Amino acid sequence: MASHTLTQTEYFKGIDKIKFEGLESDNPLAYRWYDENRVVAGKK
Repeated sequence: MASHTLTQTEYFKGIDKIKFEGLESDNPLAYRWYDENRVVAGKK
């Protein structure tokens, strides 16, 4: 029987998760719109 191991690889070390900061944010990498109920390509 084969053993399978799933690992989580960090490709961009030192870069934190992109955060929701709202419309007022001047951060070009921040999420400005967020709708937790919106479905895109079949996924929430």
